[in-house]
Amino acid sequence: MRDLARSDLHRAAEFCNRVRASDPAIEPFGSRLGAIAKGPRALFGLWRIAREANAAVEGIAFVTLREPRSEARTAPAKADLYAAVAPEFRRMGLGSELCAPALQWAAREGATLRARVLDGGFAGQAFLTNLGFRQTSAQLLLTWSRPRIGESTNTSVRVKQVAVGEALPQLERLSRDAWAGAPDRVATGSDELAQLSREEGRLTLIAEMGGSAVGYLSGIWLGKTLGIDEIAVLPECRRKGIGWALLRTSLRGARNAVLSVAESNAPARALYHSCGFTQSARRLVYELPHG
Repeated sequence: MRDLARSDLHRAAEFCNRVRASDPAIEPFGSRLGAIAKGPRALFGLWRIAREANAAVEGIAFVTLREPRSEARTAPAKADLYAAVAPEFRRMGLGSELCAPALQWAAREGATLRARVLDGGFAGQAFLTNLGFRQTSAQLLLTWSRPRIGESTNTSVRVKQVAVGEALPQLERLSRDAWAGAPDRVATGSDELAQLSREEGRLTLIAEMGGSAVGYLSGIWLGKTLGIDEIAVLPECRRKGIGWALLRTSLRGARNAVLSVAESNAPARALYHSCGFTQSARRLVYELPHG
């Protein structure tokens, strides 16, 4: 057991993919582990890895901030905790040891830690409960597989694909204003947007009405599958078909698509359902508030 070094990232990603093949309850973060580690949200000093004598990785835990670091921060930090242990090494206290630095950091900083576990994943739920976490909400994983999508009825919406680096001011404003006041808000700063612009397979769409940017969609291509990270519309422009137009444009050329949405977000769920998305899984959100 030791701190994870950047030279470990390739082996760690291979472990994540390998262990997910035997346990689909583990989130598919292996393919993006390197990008996450280099991003402004990564609390890399809290990342830990468990390795056998033969150098095989058997466990990992890492933490990412819900919002990028800011000197102006006044509210307690919020961070996401991810952990995975190979099946044959579970129930030995390895997971608790891997998560210990994150728990100590949260207690010291007065921060709130957040983790997700598959509904029905009773071992994972028990693990989080034993660490002091409590369930606070749920998220739905939705998938799409080439259903027929109707034509847009709002001809005043124009959707265009952009290179993130060329549209940083627009995207930063949209990210800030579209999520303002949202209880589960994830702010995206300019540094992070600049990093996304360099990520291979990144898709970024902006919707315009009357010449002004009013919404955006961000996703990543994994072959013919589109993983949709974010879709947001300015509050004053909602219920005008903008989100629908963004989704419809993003799905052109896709064989499959996947996204997650808060179970409590009924308008977004209705939008995704209208485009042919169906629920494939439900994840429970657990929180450990203020350490």
